[in-house]
Amino acid sequence: MTTEQNQSLAGHVVVVTGAAQGIGAGIVEAVLEGGGSAVLLDLDQVKAEETAAKLDPGGERTLALAADVTNEAAVEAASASILKRFGKVDGWVNNAGIVQMMAAEKYSAEEWDREFAVNVRGVMTGARAAFRLMNQRGGSIVNIASNAGKV
Repeated sequence: MTTEQNQSLAGHVVVVTGAAQGIGAGIVEAVLEGGGSAVLLDLDQVKAEETAAKLDPGGERTLALAADVTNEAAVEAASASILKRFGKVDGWVNNAGIVQMMAAEKYSAEEWDREFAVNVRGVMTGARAAFRLMNQRGGSIVNIASNAGKV
């Protein structure tokens, strides 16, 4: 791929939840390879910073922020930091998710509530923040789910 072909996201800012590792980190890497800037939004600030430093050593095109996607106030606080740093958002990837592989009768009510909050409310919270940050300019929201959702 030529450098020109690989700049499809040049000038774009993409927020990725659950970005400190795994698929989220892979998405951040793809955004950077496409010429865009990425916000790594994760519960683990230290791990998000480490991932950002690995993928963008100079830190020019990344911002690592800690936020629980189930907490709208935390996501709004992160949104303010994103606007301060980049001035806009063009895309939001709702990648954060958890799954506990156990029989349903072994789940506690608290475990179920947390999983539902992250996997369902977290998507809504992210989408609401994305709508406000995109401010009628347009953009894309991508929601990711795993096969575990079918189990």
